[in-house]
Amino acid sequence: TANMDHLHTPSASSHSVASSCAEEVEEKRAEVQRSHKEKRRQCQRNFLHQEKELKEKYLDAAFTQAEKVMVKSQASQLKSLENLHKQEADDVMKRIENEKTDDISENANITGISKEDLQRERRIRLVKRGVTERNKLQELYEGRRLELELAQEKIRQELHGELDRRR
Repeated sequence: TANMDHLHTPSASSHSVASSCAEEVEEKRAEVQRSHKEKRRQCQRNFLHQEKELKEKYLDAAFTQAEKVMVKSQASQLKSLENLHKQEADDVMKRIENEKTDDISENANITGISKEDLQRERRIRLVKRGVTERNKLQELYEGRRLELELAQEKIRQELHGELDRRR
């Protein structure tokens, strides 16, 4: 039994071996934890990077489509403005042309000027008045067009600013 007691009582050397194994196990566990944390951080970074790329891809696509729609709409607005200008110019010219033609025959009887001369004078007056009216309309149209283009440019800048802000 004395020999058996020797097996059950820890010796100094077996105690240091057990202690050494425990330290190795602890070091290995700590190393595995560090490795796990680093891999987890790397996965998170990869996920965030992929998420950012995906958002940018779809954000660019959405803003490209919005810009296409905006350009189409703005072109339509400019075309509508041009058509309105043409219609107003035609209306003014018709109105000028339809003004009283009676003054020709009245003036011919009063002044003794031939009817042809009065018609020529009337045409000259109508042309001058038509040119003046068209110039006024053209200036008005140019002002409206410039105002519309400035508003459209502002909207375009806001769209690009929103895109930059979301990136």
